[in-house]
Amino acid sequence: MRKNLINYIAGFALILVMITSCDQASQEASPIVEPDDSYPVATFTTNFSGNTVTEGDTIMYTINLNKTIDRPITFDAIVTDGTVNSNDYVAQSVTVPAYYTEATLYIIFIADDFPEESETINIELGITNQAEKYLVHPSTTYPALDLTVNNYNDPEALTIAYGWDTENDDIDLLGVYEESVPYYAPVGTLLSWLAAASSDNPEIAKISTDVSLDSDNLPNADPVGTYYIGIDPYHVEGSSFNFTISIGHPDQTNEYFTGTFDMTATANYVTDPFTAWDMIIYRMLKVVSNGDDTFTVSYIFE
Repeated sequence: MRKNLINYIAGFALILVMITSCDQASQEASPIVEPDDSYPVATFTTNFSGNTVTEGDTIMYTINLNKTIDRPITFDAIVTDGTVNSNDYVAQSVTVPAYYTEATLYIIFIADDFPEESETINIELGITNQAEKYLVHPSTTYPALDLTVNNYNDPEALTIAYGWDTENDDIDLLGVYEESVPYYAPVGTLLSWLAAASSDNPEIAKISTDVSLDSDNLPNADPVGTYYIGIDPYHVEGSSFNFTISIGHPDQTNEYFTGTFDMTATANYVTDPFTAWDMIIYRMLKVVSNGDDTFTVSYIFE
């Protein structure tokens, strides 16, 4: 009789353990506390709207955390797509320091003085550091921008950019002015005027729209009249190179001319004297400054 009672008690205890285990399993499926609730939510505010910017513009985002955290968090402006190159913009990163709740992030579009067509860029704000991604609550919504970047020309000058496709060559962009009023020399004299002679590619030069005169009746900037723009193939390693001339007008319109300069055919090209350096230049363009902030450009390289 006693033996049967012991067996009965043991069986009843086993049933109680099984019931308790099943109840615990159902409770474990729904945690009482969500771990991510301890992390801050980030919000982003900006005064920018639309989907178009112009070179020289800056987009500013203020980043706010709804609570502090004991570690810094770095937010990035990530370029995901587009036709711009890395010289067209500065997409900064910014860090919210530990125990702080605010920082400001800037996206800067560079006015590079280079006439070009509109470009595109896609930017997403986010956190690229894998360890820091999980310090922000997953409900955070990150801004995304799909932008057209419009070119900006100097409104007070004609911008001339001369670029070429060979990496190790060095071409100088030079210009002469045809004297039309005897300020410095007899009418018709070609005066050395423009010089862009660095190691840059493209080389960039400008003709100002300022046609005012000083107290001696001399031009304050670049006078109205005719200019001839040419090049000096200062260092060319091959027998030829391809080039593009990009013209940016003050009214924000552009013109483009392309060609091939053949080093074996220089005897056939039109030249102009660049007396300031006692040399010749190979004529590419005729530019007429009309005196009303407009220019007429003719491609005359052959």
